Amino acid sequence: MTKRMCAIPVDYADVLLVAPERDNEWPSPDAVRRMEKRLRDMDYPHRVRAVIYPRASHLLGTNPPESWKKAFPAEKKWPAECDEARKNCFAEEFRFLGEWERTARAWVSGKRMTEGLEGILCPGEGRRDKGEKSIFCEFRKE
Repeated sequence: MTKRMCAIPVDYADVLLVAPERDNEWPSPDAVRRMEKRLRDMDYPHRVRAVIYPRASHLLGTNPPESWKKAFPAEKKWPAECDEARKNCFAEEFRFLGEWERTARAWVSGKRMTEGLEGILCPGEGRRDKGEKSIFCEFRKE
């Protein structure tokens, strides 16, 4: 089996990484630890926060219907803890984005946040070419 790596350029963004400790779909906690270490080892100049939830499932970060939960061992073993982890994860994401937004707004000074992101593949959006906008990558001066 060949080991494939994917490097995503991260130049000027804070990074929040979340994962369940016992993900039965793929090794997300290992990936989060590896990404966090790589950023810290290169003295990444922005915030890096990694949160691994001990009793959560692959459905962390979603609001799944009850029927989906039956397919995941952690959801069956720790239903209340998985629900609590999701709630805490959403709170962490919103807190992190709020801190990032305050930092970004102070930094922007009229500069487009998408600058330098041409040709990067954004999940669910296709290829980002010059001139395309995304609510996740752009701020405007108010």
